[in-house]
Amino acid sequence: EHSKLVRARSVQGLAQLVTMTTRVDPLINDLLSGIKTSEGSIRLSHMAALEAALGRAGKSVSAGVVATAVTQLQDLMTEEEDDVRAQAAAAFGA
Repeated sequence: EHSKLVRARSVQGLAQLVTMTTRVDPLINDLLSGIKTSEGSIRLSHMAALEAALGRAGKSVSAGVVATAVTQLQDLMTEEEDDVRAQAAAAFGA
């Protein structure tokens, strides 16, 4: 699927850009909001982007944003869809 490939490349690009910025909290919050409001493959892409951003941002993310992300990811790990649970677990591990 072409759009899936485009989203995957976007996540890769985002992962590179995250290391170059000091303002990652707004990005993380936008991704968390996108996860709440999207469905299907778009939701999974937001979750993959969150995983990449959290994994690369390190200590640039404030404790409050990390706590919000942890809570939302824990909730997502109880979803019925296997793909959502797996992606949430991957992001949680970032």
